[in-house]
Amino acid sequence: RVMTYLCTGRLPDGTLRPSLATAWQPTGPTTWHLTLRPDVRWHDGTRFTAVDAKYSLDRTFDPSVKAARLLQLFQTIERTEALDPGTLVIHTKRPDVLIPARLAAWGYMVPWTYIDRVGFTDFNRHPMGTGPFRFVSWSKGDSCLPQGDSCSACPGGRSRGSFRWLWPAPRWPRGQRPCRHAA
Repeated sequence: RVMTYLCTGRLPDGTLRPSLATAWQPTGPTTWHLTLRPDVRWHDGTRFTAVDAKYSLDRTFDPSVKAARLLQLFQTIERTEALDPGTLVIHTKRPDVLIPARLAAWGYMVPWTYIDRVGFTDFNRHPMGTGPFRFVSWSKGDSCLPQGDSCSACPGGRSRGSFRWLWPAPRWPRGQRPCRHAA
């Protein structure tokens, strides 16, 4: 994964697993406060902040951006605030207890300053994230070459590999995915 979510998946007891956000708490019927990890860096070395998280959610309301397809999932969001680098506040139009779960499923974060500098077209050609893999190169419609930190879940601690796009997508037998990062 190049991109990372605010929350990721669920723990065995059903609670959401922290990722870029370490805590999320409703502070009123229509307000959520999210505490962000202070030690996260984008692949270019800049710090991940609440401004990035705010931008990532706000772009779902811009019809000129592909992220606008997520509008239905985040339609209860009225506005967002970056109180400080480590705190994101989400205000909703009505009470919405599913905001953290939606962020876990669809809350990909993108680097605001990088996109502002290079634009969406270049960002889509050369994505940058905070995840364990860094984008290296791609061959349109064929393959993608990521490079990542050593992955303890991968056979042999593999940190680099080439992915080929397969259509239709393969179905891995239960428990047979080659790595926890595989889709």
